[in-house]
Amino acid sequence: MIRNPGIFECALILSDQHSPFNVISVLRMDDPPRPESVRAALTMLQRRHPFLSATLQPKAFVPLPEPKIRFSVLKRESDSAWLERVEQEMNTRLDASSELWRGLYLFDDTQAELILTFHHAMTICAPVTAQIGATAALEHDRGWFEPILAESDRRRLAWLATLDALALPYARPRGAYYVCFDVRPTGLDAKTFVRRAAAEAGLTLGTGGGAAAEGFLRGSLMQRSPALEEGLERLAAFARGL
Repeated sequence: MIRNPGIFECALILSDQHSPFNVISVLRMDDPPRPESVRAALTMLQRRHPFLSATLQPKAFVPLPEPKIRFSVLKRESDSAWLERVEQEMNTRLDASSELWRGLYLFDDTQAELILTFHHAMTICAPVTAQIGATAALEHDRGWFEPILAESDRRRLAWLATLDALALPYARPRGAYYVCFDVRPTGLDAKTFVRRAAAEAGLTLGTGGGAAAEGFLRGSLMQRSPALEEGLERLAAFARGL
């Protein structure tokens, strides 16, 4: 179904004219599929999803007469090369009048990163899957939700305890699924911290987003045990070693 853009989506069109406003998804793979297989899969996905086969005009989503994803394949140079590519993708504008997404595949025979870049208007608000899940959740009583809420709070407190131990300032999350924390006391800016944490500690962290959050990173509260505990231990060891 193709619909007209909402007010916020129209605002994102205007914002994007001043600075690229992209959302990036990265899939890291061992024993990866060949590039031609990935291209075929993305082409099939595009045919099934109306918005992946559309452009965004000022007052309407318009179907493309001949949808075709822009898909590039590059030789994978190192384990951390994808970080630089992601930064480039975030800062390279998508022309919404001709495409709303593109793909980049960093490939070698043993490992690969699939980087998908979307126009921000494609990802705002709750996606359809989340809306369906929320509707189903409303059919249950509070007792069904309590264990989920308790687990979410456990993860939140684990993050905050780690940040307190490292003396890194943070904004206390009250309903978000991430925690924003300031890494400038380590002596590194946010981008350098992200790059070095990935290369030296195998951690994936997101920047806070925008000039107003300069120096801040986002840590996910969505990881399950034992990955959460291991990640926090790696973060602590990395930060203390700076």
